[in-house]
Amino acid sequence: MKIKRFLLPAVLSMSTLLGACASVSPGYSISTDNQAVLAKLNAGNVAVGNFTQPADISTMCRGNGPVDPPKGMTFASFVQSALAQEIKASGKLAAAAPDVTLTGELTKVDFSSSYHLIHGYWDLALVMHSSNGKSLTAAEHYE
Repeated sequence: MKIKRFLLPAVLSMSTLLGACASVSPGYSISTDNQAVLAKLNAGNVAVGNFTQPADISTMCRGNGPVDPPKGMTFASFVQSALAQEIKASGKLAAAAPDVTLTGELTKVDFSSSYHLIHGYWDLALVMHSSNGKSLTAAEHYE
């Protein structure tokens, strides 16, 4: 499925951006690979709705404090914003009367900066729902 090929890089991009022990992660940058995939989709006008996340996310980094998404965002709003930026850059973001609305649920946001004391990892999982009744799931383990 073409949209799944887009979603997995988006989740991977998030894990890459959040992979270091910094107190605030950098903002999202539009991907040319994602734009190439979106250009080929016959999706019509797309709206991006709400994204949710688990309530119990712990992102403490080995004595450096929490690792936070940029600009006081939640992880869910970071992914929601990144998806909206990608769709807008492709010219498919609906200003009104969308053909389809995408919503999402981060089902897993797990982080460790002390995995075997020298490695860290992120585990991220996302379920995206479409107003057309279809859903897809993407997951990424990043070390």
